[in-house]
Amino acid sequence: MLVIPAIDLMGGEAVRLEKGDFATKKVYAKDPAAKAAEFRDAGATLLHVVDLDGARAGRPVNLDAVAAICRVKGIEVELGGGLRTLEDVEKVLALGASYAVLGTAAVERLSLVEEACRKFPGRVRTGIDARDGEVKVAGWLAGTGLSAVEVARRVKAAGVSLVEYTDVGRDGMFTGVDAAGAARLAAEAGVEVVASGGVAGLADVKACRLAGLAGVIVGKALYEGRLDLADAIGAMPDFPDMLEAVARARELDAFASDHDAQLAVHLRSRSVAWSVGYIQQHAARHGFVAGMVPGRLVLPGAEEGAPPVLTLSFDSQAALADDPNQAALRDVTLSFDVPQTDPSGEPFVAWQASAQALSLGMDAAIVDDNGNPISAEGFAVIGGELTRLYDELAARDFAAGSAAARRLFS
Repeated sequence: MLVIPAIDLMGGEAVRLEKGDFATKKVYAKDPAAKAAEFRDAGATLLHVVDLDGARAGRPVNLDAVAAICRVKGIEVELGGGLRTLEDVEKVLALGASYAVLGTAAVERLSLVEEACRKFPGRVRTGIDARDGEVKVAGWLAGTGLSAVEVARRVKAAGVSLVEYTDVGRDGMFTGVDAAGAARLAAEAGVEVVASGGVAGLADVKACRLAGLAGVIVGKALYEGRLDLADAIGAMPDFPDMLEAVARARELDAFASDHDAQLAVHLRSRSVAWSVGYIQQHAARHGFVAGMVPGRLVLPGAEEGAPPVLTLSFDSQAALADDPNQAALRDVTLSFDVPQTDPSGEPFVAWQASAQALSLGMDAAIVDDNGNPISAEGFAVIGGELTRLYDELAARDFAAGSAAARRLFS
């Protein structure tokens, strides 16, 4: 993972802002090129440069300072801020920048991103700056109504493979980098992500490395002496802390494997085969509705968004046939997911009652997976085992139907 020092330019000087507010400018270096050489000597291989004047003006402004930084040997430069046209991109790359970072253009002119990626493959990146979940543009001054994930997916489709994500509300405030948010963005958009904004110290760098990010941009923490760049570049995550988490995860995985119960019975026709419509008609009389998957009917839970109480399933190919009612079915499965279903809804009672009612209406036998009939006494035995399972789940704080149980057994 790269640790990337930042130089923000205003009036040819290296400055820092708080939360992107231009009124909070503080000058840290009169000679940005000398600061770039200092970062290189500490071990940095890439420098993140932002033309703040350019971001506000909508065109590159600090070109002399950029050119001087690019002349520093032994360190690559990526430049963003005010790049709104293909000519702007060409200009900064010609000055010696290795990468051009497009921000506002990624939202307002996606065609520019596509064109730049075609002309300069591998040299175009996107800066995604967000506050309270909304992407900001024009030097963080204007909202867009778009989420970071939505923008990242758009630029990926345009040819960008790496985005730099800044939580504007954290920038320059030492409140901690949003490593988890950057990792979610990488996972949901399928791109490499560099995190920025809020880095307070070495723990933030380790968090980004542990999150699997491509890099982290550090600025004010370096200038204020809170973070040593050489230490940050060599920092490794605290893996001993992770060992306990891994052990806990393995324990829970084993527990889930042993307690992930699905109760199911089969209803098998005693005489004629059934059509899809016949099954749907009988199921509807007992409150079942069509599920999201072909060949599946569900008895909805009492709460919106809750898992279904029961599921009645049959051959999906029959459900997808040109004429489902020509299908000949002789077996359907009635089941419920024990850990996912709240016992207060009495799913076991509903399961037994539905099985008996459907068997009478459809002239079906109630059997187990091996074809053995299940009697009332058999249901009673299952009920006793189910009570013990409920007790074991509750004892581990995974009561059936709870949010914790639904997460673990999902």
